Amino acid sequence: MLESIADTIYLFAESGEHYTWIISEWLIWITLLILLPLSIFKRLRAYTGTIIIVISVFLGLHLWLWAVMVSFWYHHWAVATLGIPTLILPFILTISGSLVFGELIVTGQLILGTFVVCVFSIIGVFLIGQGEQK
Repeated sequence: MLESIADTIYLFAESGEHYTWIISEWLIWITLLILLPLSIFKRLRAYTGTIIIVISVFLGLHLWLWAVMVSFWYHHWAVATLGIPTLILPFILTISGSLVFGELIVTGQLILGTFVVCVFSIIGVFLIGQGEQK
């Protein structure tokens, strides 16, 4: 069973149809080009901050699922038994696997994605705080 899941993940990764990446990219552009400029208006800050936090949660979930899939690709049994219930283990396994196999782009994507999620969360909380001040 584990081999069939690994084969499915491999076929998904090789097919080039990464719709979740397209959705995540669009959400980042919507945040940068629409929501942040709308935050100039004081009445909209709480709303845009809330939407930015929801977007950062979606991006974080997407990043975690991607790390689980890639770490499952590198370490089959470890993710099946330990990786899914924990939050940090897929990142550790993915970074170690990508460093061992020489795929540094995966490590860079994980670090950049984590940075974007953290920055969006901080901006969202800041905007909500600014919008609630009288």
